[in-house]
Amino acid sequence: ANAVLLHAPQHVFEQTLRYIHIILKRGGVAMLILKDGMGQEMTIDKLGTPRYFKYQNEESLRAAFAKTPFEIVEILPSVPKKWIKVILRAL
Repeated sequence: ANAVLLHAPQHVFEQTLRYIHIILKRGGVAMLILKDGMGQEMTIDKLGTPRYFKYQNEESLRAAFAKTPFEIVEILPSVPKKWIKVILRAL
């Protein structure tokens, strides 16, 4: 699923990275798409029901992935700066 982990609090995000690593073979590749930015918020915009967003930037992603058995292949911010794509390889 595309852009799902942007709704996960940081501890859930980091735990999910560990689960993804279990599923991937060594050298396997994964791509994540997240909302670019800092912080978090709850909003009822768009759907009229509360939704949680955890924003990530290159610095926060590098810190999160430093705790996992992944290497970052590439971090690609979108233009205009709204999304950030991360390509990972399982070690």
